[in-house]
Amino acid sequence: MSGRRLDTPMICNDVLGVHSTDSSSEEKVPYVPVASILIVEDDSDAAFLIRRLLDRAGITAPVEVVTDGEQAIAYLEKCQRTAGCPLPDLLLLDLNLPRCNGFSVLAWIRAQPALERLRIIVMSSSNWPADVQRARELGADDYLEKYPSDADFVARIRQTSYLLLAREIKTLGARQ
Repeated sequence: MSGRRLDTPMICNDVLGVHSTDSSSEEKVPYVPVASILIVEDDSDAAFLIRRLLDRAGITAPVEVVTDGEQAIAYLEKCQRTAGCPLPDLLLLDLNLPRCNGFSVLAWIRAQPALERLRIIVMSSSNWPADVQRARELGADDYLEKYPSDADFVARIRQTSYLLLAREIKTLGARQ
C-alpha cells in the first residue's frame, strides 16, 4: 500500500506527508507542519505535560515557553521586529494566566496583521461553554480541554493546519 493516508485530503498529502521514527513499523505517524511553537502556560507541570504531548505526537519543532500573558505579547512583539527571531506558527494558549489573561492575549494577537497566520489552540482546564465561545469569537483556531489524548492532540493540530491552508488558498483565489 502507498504511503498516502486515505483520511487526509489530497491537497494536504504533499504538504503534510507521512513519517515514522521506526521504518519497520507499519503504523505511520502523520507529520504536522509546525516550524516552531510558543506555549503560554503559567503552570510548569502543565507546560511539561504539553511538551510531552508534543514529543509523543512526533512534533519535533523548537518550543518556547512563557509563563504569563505579558511575556507572550512581549515575545511576539520582539519576533515581529527582530530578524533572527522567527515568529512561531503554533501557539498553545492557556486562558487563566497572570498579568494578562489568555482572552486578552488572543484579542491582541488577532489585532496584529503580521500574526494573522499564527495558529492558536487554547488549552484550558475550563470546559465552560461561555469560555469556548468567547475564545472562538476572539479568533482561536481550536479549543482543547487539558489534557487531550495523543491522537486527539495531533488531529486537532493537523486540523488547524488544514484550515490555515484552506484560508491561504481562498485568499490566493480572491487575488486572481
